[in-house]
Amino acid sequence: MKSKQSIRQLWRRFRSALDLRLEESGSPIVAFGLFGLFNYPIFYWVWRYLDPQLYTNLTLRIVAAVLCFFLLVKNYWPRSLKPYFSLYWYFTLLFTLPFFASFMLMMNHGSGVWRMNAMLLLFIFVLLVDWLSFTILFILGGFSAWLCYTFTSEAIFPITTGETLGAVISYLFVILVGIIFAQRRERAQLEKLHLLQTIGASIAHELRTPLLTISSGATGVKQYFPALLHAYKEAQAKQLPIETIRPQHLQILEKSLEDIHAEVNYANTIINMLLMKASQSHMSNHEISLCSLESCVEQALNRYPFADENEKNIVTWTPGNDVEFIGNPLLVIHVIFNLLKNALYYIAKVKKGEIQLWLNKGVRYHELHFRDTGAGIPNKVLSQIFERFYTTNANGTGTGLAFCKMVMEGLGGNIECQSREGEYTEFTLYFPPHKTKD
Repeated sequence: MKSKQSIRQLWRRFRSALDLRLEESGSPIVAFGLFGLFNYPIFYWVWRYLDPQLYTNLTLRIVAAVLCFFLLVKNYWPRSLKPYFSLYWYFTLLFTLPFFASFMLMMNHGSGVWRMNAMLLLFIFVLLVDWLSFTILFILGGFSAWLCYTFTSEAIFPITTGETLGAVISYLFVILVGIIFAQRRERAQLEKLHLLQTIGASIAHELRTPLLTISSGATGVKQYFPALLHAYKEAQAKQLPIETIRPQHLQILEKSLEDIHAEVNYANTIINMLLMKASQSHMSNHEISLCSLESCVEQALNRYPFADENEKNIVTWTPGNDVEFIGNPLLVIHVIFNLLKNALYYIAKVKKGEIQLWLNKGVRYHELHFRDTGAGIPNKVLSQIFERFYTTNANGTGTGLAFCKMVMEGLGGNIECQSREGEYTEFTLYFPPHKTKD
């Protein structure tokens, strides 16, 4: 039993590592899918009839094209299969680039045409992955290609010829350049993330100082408030010349001290959330609890700093269908903040639209729907909106929706988006239901 659990944990960690690699690479998945869908079938016809080569294989090209087609329609995958997308992505790369290029190069005995083709495919490969993924997939793809060549071809690959030696040298050169290029790109992304974290930490420090002052002041006033209230009542009883304060105002004043403390604590927590968003780190186990999703939505709407009443009035929330989940309520509130901020920005930009939120109970997942009828999202960027550092807003950092996705996946759920440009954008947040022990 323990061995099965260990295997499952290793499998989950492996998938999480692949997801993180894919997210950090920022690969243009749809663009590559479109390239592969047309490239592999078309060039069968080219190398078969226009410029005949020693060897070509229609079956391999059809398999490659089909694999690329499912990259194109990744937004329409069934929800049960989406957690395996990163695994599918790397398998597709392995088959269509290092394996295909190496196998065809061997079968064509290192011809000049296929040396050029292999170099082009490997160059594309370099642009799509980080250096570690490049190295691992290249080794796996090259070795698989050699095995297939060994068992399917009666001819021996002419290693000793000058042409083949040139192909090997070119291959090694591309590998070296690929690793260097991928490392430089990865380093640039890490520097960008580090800069964001440094700026965030600096801003957080500057904000915490006045918050501490406010909190200390509220604590001092709260400590002496009963004495001040007693003195005020004594002065009233003796009819001293003092300004009258209504009883309800005294109650509000006393309650405001508690509110100041609560808001300062909340502000500090939000700062922690922002720093977590910048670093893309996950919540720890001691920060999770049983939460009400309806309560999270209502707190988010009550606390969000709307610009005015008009902005607040375009938001419609339909309560009455509450569900519970295991997680951190402040993280979920911050996810809703992100969605509100984005929706209000684009509604103001096109000067039309409203926002609707509602809950649906489900068996496998509970759903929180967040729909706005503002600008909508163009199809060409819809597949990229959850990628870190991707943004279409000149003032954005590209971390908001990536953070939302990280939070939802950390809860064991997911977030998806459907949109039609100029009409609507709808985010669906999937929460795994809380299962009580019998």
